Amino acid sequence: REEMQRRVKGAFLDADNALSEALQEYCGLEFDGSTGCAVIRNGRDILISFVGDSSCVVGNNGFAKRLTQDHAPMKAEERYRIEASGGMVAAFPDEPPPEISGKARVFVADQMFPGLAVSRAFGDLVAKTVGVIAEPECVDYTARGDEVLIVGSDGVWDVVTNEEAVGICMQHYDKRDAVLATADLVDTARKRWEAFQQEFVEEGGDRESFSIDDISAVTVFL
Repeated sequence: REEMQRRVKGAFLDADNALSEALQEYCGLEFDGSTGCAVIRNGRDILISFVGDSSCVVGNNGFAKRLTQDHAPMKAEERYRIEASGGMVAAFPDEPPPEISGKARVFVADQMFPGLAVSRAFGDLVAKTVGVIAEPECVDYTARGDEVLIVGSDGVWDVVTNEEAVGICMQHYDKRDAVLATADLVDTARKRWEAFQQEFVEEGGDRESFSIDDISAVTVFL
């Protein structure tokens, strides 16, 4: 397992370099990037590797468990690496202080950029100069009684709980229709984001200024 983790970590770093080289000519990645979560399955043995706040959840009817933890700048080990690299962990002036909200961003020291909300990511080259890395964290897991595995971006998990996601997907367990399960999950998340957007507009906000986060998911029945 240690060898597999070593290889996966190397693959994530190679992918980060390849993305930077391939996309730099078209869009640049100084302030753009992505999180990611990869799953390797061998029967009931599962290896989850992730950067940022894309997450993996397993479960069955009545049970759900998240196997990943977001790479947040406020986590002690992440914050130490960022500050040791010349970065700063803080919040934008119009946001609650991290000590109150528990949420923070990565900035170049004494500057208000790039403001990245995760401490590990693909791309985001400016943030990479102050301690953000693309090396994944790896988790080994043996599925016992789990019937579904879900990988999703933060646009899913910001508005759908682990239990809700498993419940939505398990409605399609009998037919093992992972495609329809994923579609229902993404559709549920999208509708909730749109409801929040509409509420924002009704309170006087500008619809165009309300950003709906990326909503991506993959479902596997075990």
